[in-house]
Amino acid sequence: MYLKINGGDFSSHIYSEIEAITDQAKLKPENISFDKDENVMSIPIIRHRLSSKVRPFETILKNAFQYKRDYKNGIHTIVKIGKVQDYDIKDYTKEHQIDSIVLLLGIKVRNQDIYLSSAQEDKGIQLFEATIKVEWLELEIKDI
Repeated sequence: MYLKINGGDFSSHIYSEIEAITDQAKLKPENISFDKDENVMSIPIIRHRLSSKVRPFETILKNAFQYKRDYKNGIHTIVKIGKVQDYDIKDYTKEHQIDSIVLLLGIKVRNQDIYLSSAQEDKGIQLFEATIKVEWLELEIKDI
């Protein structure tokens, strides 16, 4: 799969699809890199293929949980976020001796704000959270 988005405001549908594609993906925070010269953040993930759509009455959440996933074979994917103006990453995985997290509701995009967080909670402590501010949305999701 290859998806590239470059532009301004979009409907919420495209944001929901990005969340669905990346929901429950595995991420090793130490592998996130930022190119200061290009203002591009690279986030390698292992995502899961969407296998089928869940009927509306089977789910409470309307976005990412609409799909069932094939967890048998992970798909190595690189997510590149361009036009990064600022970012804040809070990574507590090393403190808890955990090397990877699962993304809760995938990569959430709202215009110029991109947000990632962990699905695992250890005694109520969030293990990972990233907030990325961009000039405009320049996002690439590419299977490798």
